Amino acid sequence: MRRYWPILLILAAAPCAAQPGTVYRLTPDEIAKASKAPAVDPLFDRSLFDETEVRRDRRVHGEVGAFVGTGGARGVFGTAEMPLGDKGFAAFSFEHSDYGRERQRRR
Repeated sequence: MRRYWPILLILAAAPCAAQPGTVYRLTPDEIAKASKAPAVDPLFDRSLFDETEVRRDRRVHGEVGAFVGTGGARGVFGTAEMPLGDKGFAAFSFEHSDYGRERQRRR
């Protein structure tokens, strides 16, 4: 099987061979037009999120979870976010886990 690895690698890479790409170039008129036109909509003037779509229900939101595993592993975890004032918020998280008893070495 070891002597077939190079052949398999070559066959696997054959369909992935790079295809020649197409180059698109601007005409001199398009270059002049693009260099004279200012940026219409600067990125730093707007929010990343649409402010009209944001639900501001001003309630506490969060999640909790638990796990149970082999060998006595168990744990719980959670997080909560609560509004503070008009634009602030506070987040609280907790986690407690126990991975069971340690294995003892046998002699």
